[in-house]
Amino acid sequence: MVSAKKITLAALAATVLAGLVHFEGVESLVSGVAYAADNPPDQTFNDIFLFMGVLLSGIHYVLYFVIRLLEVLLDPYSFVDIFFNVKTGYNPLLEIWQISRDIMNIIFVFMLIAGAVLTIVLPNKKNLAVDYIPKFILAVILVNFSWFFPRVIIDVANVLTATVYSLPSAVGSKCEYLKSNGLAYSTEPCFIWEDAEFNVTADKAAELQGQNWICLNNNAVCFKKVNLSDKVNSAQGIILGMVFSHARLVDLITLPRPQVPAGGLAGDLNNLGNAPLGSQNMQLLLRSIMQAMFAVLLSIALFFPLLAMLVAFTIRIPVLWITIAFMPFMFLGFVIGDKMGQLNTMEKIWKTFISAAFLPFVTAIPMAAGYILLNAGAKAFSNANFASTNPAIAAQSGVQNLGLSGLYTFLDLLWLIMCLMVIWMGTFTMLKTAKFAEGMVSKIQSWGQNFGKMVGMLPLITPIIPVPARGGGTVDVSAMGLMQASNPRRIMSGWNAQAQREAGSIFGSGGGSGGGGNNGSADAVAQRIDASRDRNTIQANFRNAFKTVNDIDIARLKDTTQLTPADKNSIRALRDLASSHGLNENGVEIQALLKKLNMDAENTKISQLTTNEIDDLLRAAT
Repeated sequence: MVSAKKITLAALAATVLAGLVHFEGVESLVSGVAYAADNPPDQTFNDIFLFMGVLLSGIHYVLYFVIRLLEVLLDPYSFVDIFFNVKTGYNPLLEIWQISRDIMNIIFVFMLIAGAVLTIVLPNKKNLAVDYIPKFILAVILVNFSWFFPRVIIDVANVLTATVYSLPSAVGSKCEYLKSNGLAYSTEPCFIWEDAEFNVTADKAAELQGQNWICLNNNAVCFKKVNLSDKVNSAQGIILGMVFSHARLVDLITLPRPQVPAGGLAGDLNNLGNAPLGSQNMQLLLRSIMQAMFAVLLSIALFFPLLAMLVAFTIRIPVLWITIAFMPFMFLGFVIGDKMGQLNTMEKIWKTFISAAFLPFVTAIPMAAGYILLNAGAKAFSNANFASTNPAIAAQSGVQNLGLSGLYTFLDLLWLIMCLMVIWMGTFTMLKTAKFAEGMVSKIQSWGQNFGKMVGMLPLITPIIPVPARGGGTVDVSAMGLMQASNPRRIMSGWNAQAQREAGSIFGSGGGSGGGGNNGSADAVAQRIDASRDRNTIQANFRNAFKTVNDIDIARLKDTTQLTPADKNSIRALRDLASSHGLNENGVEIQALLKKLNMDAENTKISQLTTNEIDDLLRAAT
C-alpha cells in the first residue's frame, strides 16, 4: 500500500516539475552556464548548478502557493465559523450533532435503567451507583448544550489569538526590516503582497508591472507590493511581514551572475566547459554553485515550517468539524471515565477539540514574540551610533559579496538566519503540541532536515577531484570518496589482507594463524553458516553472489580497468555479503570460502583467479 509520505513527496515533485516546465524559470538562474561534449570537470559543475537552479525555482514556486493558502487558513472565520452562522437552509454539522445528541440521550436512559436494576439486584453495589449519580446528572444536562459551548471555546481561542497578534501594535513595534547597501544600515517599512495572481501570461505580466506589481520566476507569481500597516494585528499581516521582509523571500530567488574581473577571463564566460580544474573560469562557477546551494538551504529553512503550518491548519478544520459533530458522545467518557480504556471519548473528542481550537493561539505566541524582537533589533542596528558603541559587531559590517541579493555583510546574513530560526523553531515546537498533527509535522520537519543535509552534502559527493587511475590516466572522485579511501580502518584492513597473503604464500592458506581461532576465516564462517537455522537461505545467497561474479568475462576479471559499473556492483554485493557474515575481506579467504561451501566447481572463473587478482577486484569495486 502506498504510504502517505510517498504520495506527498510524489505530489510535491510533480508540482515542482510541472511549474518549471511551464514557467521555464531555470534559464534565468543558469544563463551563464554552457555544456561541453566530453564531460570535463566543469561539465559536472554545470550539472550541479542546473540542479540547484531547478531545485531553488521549484521550492519557491510551491512556497508561494503555500503562503497564499495559509492566508485563508489563518483566518479564524474561514472554515470553522461557517456552520455556526448559517441563518437559513441546510446545516449538515448541526444535523449530525442533533443525531449524536439524540443517541446519547437514549444511551443515558439505558444507563439510568441499568443503574436502578443494579441497585435493586446487587445491594452491595449501591455505593458504586451512587458515586456516578452527580456526573450522570451533570452529563444529562450538559449534553444538550454541547452545540453551544464549542462555539464559546472557539470564540475564546480566537480572542486570545487576536490579543497575542495585537501585542506588537500595543507595544509600538513598527515593522521595519534591516536594509544595507554595503556602506550603511537603514530600515525600510515591511511589505507584504495583495491580489496575488499565479501562472500569469507575458502580456498580463507586462500590464501588471505597470501598476506597481512584482512578477517573479518568469511570471510564476505576480503580486502587488504594499507596505504593512504600522498597527497590524492579524496573523496574516505578522507572518507575511516576517516572510517577505525579515526573511527576504523575494531576494532568495535572485542569484547574481559571476562577476568577471576587469582583465576578463581566459575564454568565453558562456563556454566554461573546457576550462581546466582550478582555472579562473572554474573558480567563478564553483563560487556561483556555492551561492546557489546556500540560497537553497535558506529557502528550505523557510519552506518546510510554512508547509508544516499549512498541513496542521488544514487538518485542524475537519478535526474541529468531527469533534463538534460528535461532541455529545464526549459525556459518555465523562461519566464512565478511565473504565472505557482506549475508547475514552473524553480523551478522543474533548482533548482533541481543545488542542485544535487553541492551535492558532499557541502558534501565535512565538510568531508575535519573534516579530517584536526582529523589529526592535532592526531598529537598533540601523541606529547611527550603534557601530561606534559596538565595535565587535561593527567589524562584521564590511561588504563581503555573499552572492545573494540583498545580503552584503555578515550582519545581513546573521539577521536572516535569526529570522529563519524564529520561524523554524517556533512553528515546529508549537505545532507538535497538537496530537492530531504531531506525526505529520514531525515528518515534515524530518524531511526538511534530511533535504538540507542532502543539499549540503552535494559538493562532497560530486566526483570532481582528479586522481591517478589504475592503468594510467586519471579518474574523478568525490571528496567523500577520498575520505573513505583514506579511512585508517580500511587502510589497516588492506595491510592485514596483504599480511595474510604473504603468510599464505609461506604457510599455505591456513598458515600464519598459529592454530589460534580466527573468527574472520573461511573455516569459522563456514562453521557458523552450517550451524545456522537459516543455513539453506545463506548458502543460496552466496551461490547467487558467486554466480553473478562468475558470469563476468574472465578478461575483465583479470584486468580491473575493464570492469563495468554493473561488474563492480556484483563484486561489491559479494564482498558485502561475505563481510556481513564476518569474513575477512581478502582474496585468500574468498577463495577458501568458495571451496568450503563446495561452490568452486560451479564457479570456474573465480577458481582460476589468484588471491592477488581477487584482492584487486575487491579494491576496484570500492
